[in-house]
Formats: sequence, C-alpha cells, structure tokens
Amino acid sequence: MTNQSVPSEKPLVKCKIPSISNMQQRSILLFDSAIKSDKTRENYACQLRRFLRHYIIKDFDSLLKIKPKKTQEMIDNYILYLRSEDKSRSTIKSAIQSLDLFYSMNDVVLNFKKIKRMIPAEKKHSQSIPYTTEQVKDILKVLGHDLKWSAFVHVMCASGMRAGFIEYLKFQDIIDMPNNCKALRVYSGEKEEYYAFIHHEAVQSLEKYIQSKKNKNEPTEPNSFVFTKTHDSSKNLSQKDVSVRLSFILKKFPEIRGIKENGRYKVAMSHGFRKRWNTILKNNKDINPLLAEKMFGHSMTIPLDTVYHKPSLEILFEEYQKAIPELIIDENERLKLTIQNQKLELDENTDKDEKIAKLQEQLLEVQKHLKELATRSL
Repeated sequence: MTNQSVPSEKPLVKCKIPSISNMQQRSILLFDSAIKSDKTRENYACQLRRFLRHYIIKDFDSLLKIKPKKTQEMIDNYILYLRSEDKSRSTIKSAIQSLDLFYSMNDVVLNFKKIKRMIPAEKKHSQSIPYTTEQVKDILKVLGHDLKWSAFVHVMCASGMRAGFIEYLKFQDIIDMPNNCKALRVYSGEKEEYYAFIHHEAVQSLEKYIQSKKNKNEPTEPNSFVFTKTHDSSKNLSQKDVSVRLSFILKKFPEIRGIKENGRYKVAMSHGFRKRWNTILKNNKDINPLLAEKMFGHSMTIPLDTVYHKPSLEILFEEYQKAIPELIIDENERLKLTIQNQKLELDENTDKDEKIAKLQEQLLEVQKHLKELATRSL
C-alpha cells in the first residue's frame, strides 16, 4: 500500500539531513542528554532522521519553529503513513517514543496519549524454532576464515544475547571467569544491566578476532567497541550489517529457514541462535529456570534460600557451566570437555577416598589414645 490514501504534508525545506553525531543544536543536545543507552540513542536518532526526511525539513531546531497544532497533525499523519506502509509494531512504537522524547525535552506539549493509541495491535506469529547445532556448523563452515563473523556467531550461540546487544559490546564489558570462560556485561551501568557468559570455544574464536584487530592496529581500548565495521573500526556494527551478512550466508542454505508462514520464516535469522541457547538451558533439568531467565536478560526477582535478592555473578556462572556441553558446537571440543569433566570427577572421588582413609586413621589414633588413658586410670 502506498501513502496516497494518507494525508500528506507539503515539504517545507529541501536539504541534506545531517547526522546527529555532528549536530550541536540545542534541541538535539537536550534530546541526547536524556538517553543513557548507546543502542537506544542510535535507534531514536535514526527514527528522528526518518521523520525529518519524510517532511524534508532542514534540521532539528527547525522542527521547533512549527506551531504545535501543525506539529501534532504532522506526527498523526506520519504514523498513519507508517501504518499504511505496513511497518512493524516495534518500528511504529519506536518512532513515537523518539518523537515524544524529542518534543518533551524541548518543552513542546503534544497529545502523545492519542498518538500512542495509534500503535497497531501485536500480531500473533507462529512459534519460531531454533537453529540446530548441525545448522550452526554449516553456517560456520561458510564463514571459514572470516574471524569477525565467526566470533560473532560463536558469541551469539554461547551467550544467548540478542544480536543488537552484541553490536554494542565494549572491551570493558568482557570479564575473565574460571575455566577459560568470560562474562559479558550487558546494558552496562543501566537499570537493566545483566550478565551473559561465553564458554571456552567461543572465547577462542573471540580472541582470534581480537588478535587480528590488534595486528591491524585497530582500537582495543576499554571503551572501544569489540565488533566494528570493516572500513571504519571506530564504529560498531549496525543491525543492517548483521542482517546483510546473515542473509548472504543463509541464501546458501534455503532449507534451514524453510518456507515463510504468515510473513515469517520458521527460524528467525539472528534470533534463531538465541532461541537455541534458551531451548538448551530450559530443557536442562539441573539448571534453575529462574536463573536461566536472568542470564537470558529477562528482568525478575530470584527467590534463593527464601530471600529475594539479585543472584551473584558466581551463582549465575555455576548454573551456566551445567549447559556448556550442549552449547558447544564442535564435537571434538565437546569430547575434550567430557573427558576433562570425567577426570575432575575421578580426581574428586580419589581425593574423597584419601580423605576418608585419613579420617579413619585419625579415628583409630583417637580410640587408641582413649584406651591408653583408660588403662592409666585403673
């Protein structure tokens, strides 16, 4: 459907839309000051630029020169246009949120309560299914020696993080853990902050990629992004970069995603990796399902020892380790881990036997000593 049936606005000024990063206008500085997350900042900035482009408006300050009544009409019509273009509910919701924040930070009162009622109802989609381990192997084979994208896929599979979060991962958010694992701090410094983990197989892939960055003198300082654009290592990957790369790979395996049903594939392009992680942990009866939800990034209070509190990094990692054998992709790595765990179990049992024998010896010594004391007292 086109926007012909939707009320349109006469373009105000024709010009090239500048990027927010280069803007020093007061309106956008106020808007920017209210955003804490890099991901949210980029998303909202993109939505604002689209609004400007739609009406061909010169810059952000120019939006504030338009009378509120006219602005209200423009936003109403813009949302109707997005709906007519069959844009997703999340896209329309994000557009409204960004405009609401921009105008509220610039003290422009508009009826956003009415505008929010224009968000379309959530569509019921068929349940998506995860990638299988064999399918992930096929994807990694296609990637071959592409260190960046191999590491990206490994991190998604091992951590269960959304692709959109990994794009914003910084070196300062990677934390060393036992057994050559790493913790990844997601939403660092924000209320929604949580920890995900990656096992040794993913760590090996990630470290190869990081070493390649160092060899090319790309930034690896604590505040630098881990996954960056090929031609500009100062910029993090975008969702478009991820979609383009994964689409290219999956075209080689049309059978993986199957046929579209209700406009969607059975296996979601990037969410299929996250779905695999979630399925593995949820099906593991030894893992506390509430702790699994916490590692999945779902905000909730965890009841532990009858007291409600935030689980520690160590408690979460202990649960995560129970899933590592199934999360590992390479069969040889899985076999190595199995042998290693069996050896540790054997060592623990041997150690237990030795401790029991030593305690028995000590008990005999005590009994002998007691007998001697009893004999002396007679």
